[in-house]
Amino acid sequence: MARINSNKKLTIALVANTTWSIYNFRLNLIRFLKDNGFNILVIAPKDNFSANLISEGVSYQHINLDNYGINPISEIMSIRQLYKIYTKNDIDFIIHYTIKPNIYGSLAAKFAGISSIAVTTGLGHLLSFSNVFTRFISLSMYKLAFRNLVRRFGF
Repeated sequence: MARINSNKKLTIALVANTTWSIYNFRLNLIRFLKDNGFNILVIAPKDNFSANLISEGVSYQHINLDNYGINPISEIMSIRQLYKIYTKNDIDFIIHYTIKPNIYGSLAAKFAGISSIAVTTGLGHLLSFSNVFTRFISLSMYKLAFRNLVRRFGF
């Protein structure tokens, strides 16, 4: 297990499908973490709230993420894009919110060797799919992504 340099300011990434949701539901967490010495990186598609987060003193990284897309190539590219962001930034821990970041981000974090958690407050439109096969695949992806999410806490 790698040791975290105690002199280094740790970076926590928050990943969601909109910066609106991060700003409206996680701003108090961001402020708490910043007040306690953490660097914060928000990873989400750009929207009208991206600048608000930047003005809070967090780093921001845009991702292309289609919340309702089901094209396998585009979905694999989303995982790849998250993996690249995770490996190019010095991230110590990742918190994923919302369905696609939970699944794709958890897989990308696992591939990058970064500890993460997935916050699931509901399954959104996942269970509203009328196609049993699509519902099965989605739930299977959740199971795969959530396997061994947090391997270590070094802080």
